[in-house]
Amino acid sequence: MAKRLVDLVRSVDTVLGERKRLAKQEKRLVGALNRALGKMGYAVVPAKGGGQRRRRRRRGRRPGRKPKAA
Repeated sequence: MAKRLVDLVRSVDTVLGERKRLAKQEKRLVGALNRALGKMGYAVVPAKGGGQRRRRRRRGRRPGRKPKAA
């Protein structure tokens, strides 16, 4: 049992180390891409804005909906 636990902890540690290494590499590559695109007037932006801009909900019915019967 103890050997399995040690193996599990070692595997989790390996996976976490790999994730950290890949995150660093991704950050470095995105930074390099952003610098290259910046020279052309473009920039890399996150796909999800992180809640910075929230879409406002429109008032009334959605387009294409049937009006309510009077």
